[in-house]
Amino acid sequence: MLLDHSSQWAALYCVILRFSEIKTMSIIRSVLIAVVSLVAPMVAAAPQLEEVIVTAQKKSESLQDTPISLAVFGSEDLEAQGISGLDDMLSKVPNLSIDRHPTSGMTLRLYIRGIGTNDSSITLDPAVGVYQNGVYISRATGLAMDLADLERIEVLRGPQGTLYGRNSTGGTINLITQKPAMDERFAYIKATAGNRQLGTV
Repeated sequence: MLLDHSSQWAALYCVILRFSEIKTMSIIRSVLIAVVSLVAPMVAAAPQLEEVIVTAQKKSESLQDTPISLAVFGSEDLEAQGISGLDDMLSKVPNLSIDRHPTSGMTLRLYIRGIGTNDSSITLDPAVGVYQNGVYISRATGLAMDLADLERIEVLRGPQGTLYGRNSTGGTINLITQKPAMDERFAYIKATAGNRQLGTV
């Protein structure tokens, strides 16, 4: 059957359109393959979140799997922010307030979410529990001391009576020191220098 000129042109147009669609799809496919081949190494080499292991619930687990309002400072964070004791934690953790007692320079007053103890009497139990390597520090006197070889500080905000018992109404602070390494030796030295003959070692 013979086609008239308009039908022939319509058929030719459909063929050209189909060819252009195939050509366009192949170009798009080639571009996508090129983009994926360029982006894939960058995605693989992108920095990923470091897994932080905590013992807030008295077992080792990932920080992201711990259902507690928790702030953790690892050894690198402690060194970068110059934290060597509890009194250096001021303004580092939300809802944590630390100040020295006016009559005792070695006594700290700790408040978490506004709950704490204002008195430093030896007979008064604190409202924020402080633990060093799992051992409860029962009084606020002496908390302003520097701690050597800190590996991690965990601040648990909110009542922790289920995990830590009494004296943790406001929260709990865990101080974890580094485990001793029997097969290696290491030492720390810290020095500061500045103008007007400032220098400490």
